[in-house]
Amino acid sequence: MYKIITGVALLAALLLLAGCETTRQISSGSAGGVGNMVSCQQINQTFAAYQRDRNSWAALKEIASMTGFDSSKLDSSKKAASYYEDVKNSVNIALLLQGCQPL
Repeated sequence: MYKIITGVALLAALLLLAGCETTRQISSGSAGGVGNMVSCQQINQTFAAYQRDRNSWAALKEIASMTGFDSSKLDSSKKAASYYEDVKNSVNIALLLQGCQPL
């Protein structure tokens, strides 16, 4: 029973986070115009570069700028790899907004 309650709570938290991220993504996309958004292929290729070198701040900043991930929250005293899950979530939202298959 505990596992079910914990799973439901985790799912609710993820949906809430995704909702907030989606709202931010839509706002940033509409401000720049949907036509100005990058393609799914560009997002996938840039994320793949970050995956290959998760310690690269340049790759992290590039994928962050493409997906609307708030790069002002990046802390250079941490490893770039510590942002992997957050960036991956942002990538999935950006891909979904483009009508593409998420990771």
